[in-house]
Amino acid sequence: MKDKNGRLYASPPDEEDFFVEVDTLKATPDDGEAVIKEAKASMAESFEDLVYEEEVQKTKFGELGIVILSATGKDEHGKVAINIILIADEAKSKVCILTRIASPDAAKKHAPEWGKIVTSISAPKAKKAPKKEE
Repeated sequence: MKDKNGRLYASPPDEEDFFVEVDTLKATPDDGEAVIKEAKASMAESFEDLVYEEEVQKTKFGELGIVILSATGKDEHGKVAINIILIADEAKSKVCILTRIASPDAAKKHAPEWGKIVTSISAPKAKKAPKKEE
């Protein structure tokens, strides 16, 4: 992973048209409207003509609340397909944004890898303190 403008991102070494980005939002899980507004504003900084699918998917992965947004847009290289995964950890009052940005062809090509990334999301387990010897 590399750091660019305070965000972590990664892409396959042979694919410039596909990358995944991770960041933390300022909005907190208790204000869902602000979370979505901030996520969309973040995308509007880099992409034009954004069109979001009307259906927002909501689910839970263990203790984490998950919201999935999908959109299409354009940048200087052409059309992009965007998936935004908002990961809410209410216990820590934090929301992470995991974004996949790709050309339509690269999105199809790397769909299995993206699926593995998404299904690997889970809350970290608390470490147990070692037992004290008596």
